[in-house]
Amino acid sequence: LVAQQRLNKIRKDQQQRAEALSREQEKLKQHAQLVEIHAVDVEKALNVINSALDTGMDWEALNLLVEVEQKNQNPIALLIKKLVLEQDEMILSLPNTLSDNDENAHIKVTISLQESAHGNARKMFAK
Repeated sequence: LVAQQRLNKIRKDQQQRAEALSREQEKLKQHAQLVEIHAVDVEKALNVINSALDTGMDWEALNLLVEVEQKNQNPIALLIKKLVLEQDEMILSLPNTLSDNDENAHIKVTISLQESAHGNARKMFAK
């Protein structure tokens, strides 16, 4: 009886892990599709941030520049939700054009500064 209970607990745990993995894969697939759909804007954001870093702009100044551009309603700057420069990443808020439910819905997607837009999408699809 105890062995059966343990076995059931293990099965339930494995089922939950499999479901969580499946949800994570689906989320990454959706992120990859959004990066592909918005590849031009993602590439523009990557170019702006990487160009600033290449000129030696310090991180604080770069964050300030993004904030100023957001206040000026720069459409590319408005996509940038957060710079995670210590990990060579940024978080973009991309319009969810995959869903008909809410036209204003945005999804936060982590983008590597080391990859192109399509390179980021490829890596997401591969996970």
